[in-house]
Amino acid sequence: MKLQKLDSKYLIQINRFGIIAALFFGAAIVFYSCSPEVEKIEAFSSPENLPVVYAEDFETTFTDSFKIQFYMKAPVLQKFESDANPFLEFPNGILIIKYDSNGEIISRITSDYAREYEKEQR
Repeated sequence: MKLQKLDSKYLIQINRFGIIAALFFGAAIVFYSCSPEVEKIEAFSSPENLPVVYAEDFETTFTDSFKIQFYMKAPVLQKFESDANPFLEFPNGILIIKYDSNGEIISRITSDYAREYEKEQR
């Protein structure tokens, strides 16, 4: 029995077909194994769990008649707006300084964590 030599073009085509088939098979396995769990995805990305405002290295001053009343500084500020109770959150702490009418410091408050509830004004 005589063996025939295979043409190199034919071998390249077989090799390409094998690679493409393996890629499609791998992609099918990946997509099949990823079952969508809609409830978990919605819970993670629901708007009430995400801040509507996010600021880093936040600083602000509150003035009255061009005189500084308060100075506030926080590494991170997050604002959450829910229908029930919107709030500001300072997860990495906050510094608040109160000044008198002469610009002298009256008091200083620091905290490792803080929340401000807007509707309740607390």
